[in-house]
Amino acid sequence: MKKLLALLMVALMLSLCAPSGAVPSEEPTRALPIGLDVSAVHAPYLIAGGNPSTTDFLTSDDFASHSLIVINAWDHMCGPCTSEMPYFQQIHEEYSNQGVLVVGVATTWIGGTYPGDYNYFVNHNYNYMLVKLDSVMETAFSYHNFLPQTIFVSPDGVVVDEIAGSTDYTTLKNKVEAWLTAFQHDSYEVNFVDSVTGEIFETQNLVPGSVPVYPDAPVHEGYTFSGWDPATPPVIMGPTTITARYTALIYRVRFMDSITGEQISRVFVHYGESAEAPEPPEHDGYEFVCWDQDFSFVTQSMDVYTIYSPEGGFLPGDADGNGEITSADALAILRYTMGTGTIPEALLPYCDVDGNGSVTSADALAVLRIAMGL
Repeated sequence: MKKLLALLMVALMLSLCAPSGAVPSEEPTRALPIGLDVSAVHAPYLIAGGNPSTTDFLTSDDFASHSLIVINAWDHMCGPCTSEMPYFQQIHEEYSNQGVLVVGVATTWIGGTYPGDYNYFVNHNYNYMLVKLDSVMETAFSYHNFLPQTIFVSPDGVVVDEIAGSTDYTTLKNKVEAWLTAFQHDSYEVNFVDSVTGEIFETQNLVPGSVPVYPDAPVHEGYTFSGWDPATPPVIMGPTTITARYTALIYRVRFMDSITGEQISRVFVHYGESAEAPEPPEHDGYEFVCWDQDFSFVTQSMDVYTIYSPEGGFLPGDADGNGEITSADALAILRYTMGTGTIPEALLPYCDVDGNGSVTSADALAVLRIAMGL
C-alpha cells in the first residue's frame, strides 16, 4: 500500500503543471510560436477580485509603445510558475525604463481560478501587468501542453523567441538584453554563401525577429546539394550568414592493362580530383609509354588503359597503341581532327600517316582504308 501511495504521489507531482485538457491551437501545423502574429491581442486586465476589466486591455498599442514585450503564462496552482515569478518582477523593475513591458497572463489550466491568480499576484506584491488569457494568447501558448511558458514579442506584435518551461533570472535577463540589442537596428543583412565557390549569391535585408526564406541553392556540376547550414531558418538577431553545403560526386577510375585486358587497380575519387595511377605491368617485348587518357581532373567514371610501344615502334595509324590497325583507330583520328577526342601525345606522330607534319581527316581516311585492306 505504501508503495502504491508513493507511485500515486509521483504521478500527481509530474502532472501538477500540465493542463487538465488539451489547449486548442488555431495553427496546428506550426511547430513553435516563433513567427506568430499576436498583434490582435485584446486581453483584459485582472482587477479587484480577479475580475476582468471592461475598460483596460493589453493591445497592440502596448506593443508599439515598448521596445520588447515579455509575456509569461502561469497559474497559481503551478509550483514552477510561482517559483519563477520573482524573476519577472525583477526584470520589470530593472528594464521598464529601457522599454521592456512585462506581462503575466493568468490561466486556469492547472485547476486554479482567476480570483486565485489575482490574490496570489497581489499578496506577493508583484506589480507588473496582469491580464486574463484571451483567444490570441491561448493560441500563442498552445504549442506546448504545459506551464509555465514565456514568449518574447516585438513592437509590431510578432513572437520572436520563447522559453518553454520554467526559467531562471540569468536566462531571462540574457534573452531580454539580447533582444534589446537586436532591436537597436531596423534591419540586418542575411548573406547566403555558396560553399563551393565561397561567394555570396543572395542577400536579404530583414528586420530583427524575422525569419529568412531560403532561396534555391546554386547548381554545380559534380556536386549534389546536401542542405543548409543552419538547417532551420534562424530568427534574425544580427548580421547572419547561411551556407549552402554540397557533397562532391564520387567516380570510379579503373586502370587497365591493354596487353592482357586485366584490371591493374581501381580507385574512387571526388569530382575534380586526380586519380593516383598504379605502376604499369612489365611485358616482354614492350615498353610502357603512357596512359591513354588524362585522369588529372576526373569528371566521370572511366577506364584508363596502358599504352605500350612494341619493339620496332608503333604501326603507322595505330592511334590506340594496341598493335593493330582497326576502324577504331580511324575513328579516333577523325575525332581528334574534329576536336571531339584526344590521342596520347606519344602516338600523334604515328597518326600522321601521310607524313605531311599534321594529323588530318585524310589520315583518318588512310587508316580506314588500311583497316579494310584496301
